[in-house]
Amino acid sequence: MVLVLDAAETILYATPALERVLGYAPEELIGANTLEFVHADDVERVARFLAVQMATPGIAPPIEMRFREAQGGYRLLEVVGNNLMGDPRVGALVLNARDITEWDATRRALRESEQRYRAFVERSSEGIFRFELEPPVPTSLPIDDQITQWYECARLAEGNTALARMLGREAATDVIGMRLADMLPPDDPASWQFLRTFASAGFHVTDAQTRERNGDGSERWYRNNLLGVTDHGLMVRMWGLKRDVTHHEVADELVQQSESRLRRMLQQAPAILWTTDASLRFTSATGSGLSALGVEPQDLVGVPIGDRFRAIDRQLDVLEAHRAALRGESRQYEAEWAGRSFCVHVQPLRGEDGAVTGTIGVALDITGQRRLEQLSVQSQKMDAVGQLTGGIAHDFNNLLTVILTNAELLAADLPQNAPEAASDLGEIRGAAQRGSEIVKKLLGFGRREMLSLRAHRVNDILERGGETIRQLLPPGITVEMEAADPGLIVHADATAVEQMLVNLVTNARDAMPNGGTVTISARSLASAGHAAAVVEIAVADSGVGMTQDVLEHAFEPFFTTKAPGEGSGLGLAMIYGLVKQHGGTVELRSEPGAGTTAFLRLPLMHAGAVVSENGADRGPQHSNGGAGTVLVAEDETAIRAAARRLLEGNGYRVIEAADGAEALEQFQAHEQDVSLIICDVVMPRLGGPEVLDALRRRGKSVPFLFMSGHSGRGGAAADAVEPGIPFLHKPWTATELLGLVRRLVDVDPT
Repeated sequence: MVLVLDAAETILYATPALERVLGYAPEELIGANTLEFVHADDVERVARFLAVQMATPGIAPPIEMRFREAQGGYRLLEVVGNNLMGDPRVGALVLNARDITEWDATRRALRESEQRYRAFVERSSEGIFRFELEPPVPTSLPIDDQITQWYECARLAEGNTALARMLGREAATDVIGMRLADMLPPDDPASWQFLRTFASAGFHVTDAQTRERNGDGSERWYRNNLLGVTDHGLMVRMWGLKRDVTHHEVADELVQQSESRLRRMLQQAPAILWTTDASLRFTSATGSGLSALGVEPQDLVGVPIGDRFRAIDRQLDVLEAHRAALRGESRQYEAEWAGRSFCVHVQPLRGEDGAVTGTIGVALDITGQRRLEQLSVQSQKMDAVGQLTGGIAHDFNNLLTVILTNAELLAADLPQNAPEAASDLGEIRGAAQRGSEIVKKLLGFGRREMLSLRAHRVNDILERGGETIRQLLPPGITVEMEAADPGLIVHADATAVEQMLVNLVTNARDAMPNGGTVTISARSLASAGHAAAVVEIAVADSGVGMTQDVLEHAFEPFFTTKAPGEGSGLGLAMIYGLVKQHGGTVELRSEPGAGTTAFLRLPLMHAGAVVSENGADRGPQHSNGGAGTVLVAEDETAIRAAARRLLEGNGYRVIEAADGAEALEQFQAHEQDVSLIICDVVMPRLGGPEVLDALRRRGKSVPFLFMSGHSGRGGAAADAVEPGIPFLHKPWTATELLGLVRRLVDVDPT
C-alpha cells in the first residue's frame, strides 16, 4: 500500500490496495489529513515521525502505527517513509505501508512461548538451548541468504546440562558461545534442509530429525523443536529442544525421565495447570496451587470447568472463554475458586495433527495482590471520609459558636433569682462543649485539627501520658511502661500524642473486662528498612482481640462494637487522622483471643534537635469592659450577630461585613476608627488572608484576628495564614473572644 502526502500531511494519492486491507476506496482518503486515521494513542508519535521525515530527505526507519479501517476497527501497519519533496517529479512524501496485524499477533505469541520455555530449561533431561543472532538477520532476505547469515552470526547464549553432554561437554557453561555450525554442520545438506524447513514454516518446526556429530566425533540422530523469535522484521533469537533418538531404548528412557521431571515440576509449580476435553470437562490438573484449595488432582477429572471457576468480571463467562480456546483462540481473565482470586490464561490444546482437542489453562493465585489493592481502596475511602467529616465539622463549629456565645450572653443577663433558667443554660453550654469535643475528634480524623509540631523527648510524652492512663484503669489492669532510648526525639504535637495514647488505652481497658496487662513501649525504626526514620510507639493489651472484619473497619468514623451509648466510634478515627497529619502511619494487629497491638509511627528527629519544654499556655482573660472599634468580617450571619452583641455589650463599637470585599469597603470608610479586624479565614469573594494582603499593599497596618471552623493552623484552611497572626478556632466562647480582643485592642500605652 502506498500513500502520497504533501507538506501539510494531506493525502494526495492512495493505491487501490488500501481498499483490500482497510476498506477505503482511494478517493475517500484523498484530501484528508493522515493523522485523522491514526489511533489516538499513536497520533503524537506518528506526528513526530512525519515531522522528522518531512524535514529529512530520503528514506527513514520504519514505524508501526494503528490505522483505522472503514468499518471502525484498527489494523497495525508497518510504514516506511521516503521524502521526495526535493524531487520535482514527485514533490511529496511517499509512505509505503504493509499490514502486520496478524504477524504482530504471531510475534507476541512467540514471546510468550519463549517465557514459558525458559522455566523448563535447566531441569529437563532434553537438550534445551537458545541462540542469539548478533546482528539480527532480516526475515525479508531470501531463505538461503538468511541461513548463510545465521551461520555467521548465531552464537549459543544459553543451554542446559543435557545439551552440553550431547555435545560432548560436561557443564552447561562449556557450550556458551558455540556457533550454529557446531550443532548443524553447514557442509551437511541435511542441515540446510532442516533450516530451510524451519524458515519456510514460519520459523517454527516440531520433531524435525537431524544428524549431527557429537563431541567425540560420533554421529547421532536427534529430534528437534526449533522456534524463531522475530522483532520488527528481524530474526533475533532461536529457542530449541533436542532429543537424542540414536538408540530407541535410550530415547524412551530419556523421554520417561523428562516426563517425570516435568510432572514433578508442574506439581510443585506455584499455580494450577489443567487440561479439558472438547466438552470442557477436566481431563487432568496439577500444581501446588491445588493443595492451597484442599483439592486433589484426581477429584477434578470429569468435572465441568464451570463448576470450579467463577469469573470475577460478571460480563465474562468462564465457559465462553474456554469455548474460544476450542475455536483456536487464547483468552485471559480473572476468576475465583474457593474464595481465592486467580489470573487465568486459557489456550487451545492441540493434537499431533494440529487439530484442537481441548483446552489447556494455567491459573496464578493473585489473592495477595488483590488484598493489597483492597487496602489501597480502603485508604482512599478513609481519605474521602476524612474530607467529608472535616466539612461537616466546619459547619457544626459555626453552629456551636452561635450556641455557646448566645448561651453566655443569656447567662450574663439572667437575674440572680432564676436558678432554673441558669441550670438550663448550663445544660445548653455543656451540650455545646460536648459537641465541640466531638468536632475535635472529627477534625482529627479528617487531619484538620490544629497541631503544634515540635521536638519532644519520647520518654517525656510517655511519662506524662502514663499519669493520665493510670487514673483511667481499674485495679485489675496493670500498666507496663517500657522506657525508650533517652535520646529518642519525635517531631509531634505532644498533647495530640498523649490523647492518642489515652484513646488506645481506653479501648484496651474495654477489651479486658476481667483484667489484664497494657504494655506501652517505644523504639526507633531508623535501621529496620523503613524509607524514613520513624519512632514506633506500641500499645499492646491482653484482651479479647478483634476479628479480621472488625480490623478492616476499625478506623472508620462512628464504627464501634460497643453497646449503644457506650462509645462514639470516633476514637480510632481521630487517631488515624492525627497520625496522618503528623506525616506518620498507624497499624492494628489483632486476633480473637490474642489481644491487640496498636503501632503509632511518627517522624524521628536527630539527637541534636532543640526539645520543646512543656508548659501550659495561659488562656484568654475575660474582659469586663473595653473601648475601640472592631470590624467583624464573617459570612455566617448568626455568628456575626453574636459577636456584635458580645463586643458591644463589653464597650466596643462594632462594624459588620458579610465577606472580605465588604470588609475592605468598610475599612476604607472607617479607617481612622478601626482598632482591630476580626476576619473569618474562608469567605465569599475574599477570605481573611486576602483582606490582610490587600491592606498591606495599600500600606495600611491594623491588628488582625483570624478565626475559622475549618482547621486552624496545620490544616488546609489555614495554609495561607502566616505565623504570628492571632488565630481563634471555632467554636469559641465569649471568654476566649473577649480575652483576645482585649489583648489586641486595649493595650496600655505606658
